[in-house]
Amino acid sequence: MRAEKEPEKITYYSTVDWWLALIVFGAVASVLVAGFRELQNGGNEAWILIGSAAFMILVVVGICFPCKYILTNRRLIIRSGLAEFGNEIELKTIQDVSLSFNPLAAPAWSLKRIKIKFEGGPLGFTLISPKDRKGFIEELNRRRDRLREEKPRK
Repeated sequence: MRAEKEPEKITYYSTVDWWLALIVFGAVASVLVAGFRELQNGGNEAWILIGSAAFMILVVVGICFPCKYILTNRRLIIRSGLAEFGNEIELKTIQDVSLSFNPLAAPAWSLKRIKIKFEGGPLGFTLISPKDRKGFIEELNRRRDRLREEKPRK
């Protein structure tokens, strides 16, 4: 009987805090509402406000959705937005993984986060918010352990 091979890639999507989404989209909606009110009143600034709201929507969607974390056998790939902004972290460089509620700007739509300390990078850590934090950490550690057990290639 042959053991089934684990998938090389597993994708985890960011969880979204309702209040954080409300703040971001509430700000856009308020500019849009102000633009339509100005339009009804015949004001010249209406199209500037409506254009600004449209630009805000494009920026938020363009750089924030989807927000996902891809675990491969050797890397953690963090991607955010339609343009796939993000970075890649070699699993062997990860030093520590812990739960966090750090509010720093990060590719995460929730404050229920995971802090990943690693060698390199400008800060030496990143913050992410996968929906299944426990499952993500377990899978990440399983893959890190497997890398440690591997014999070096000659």
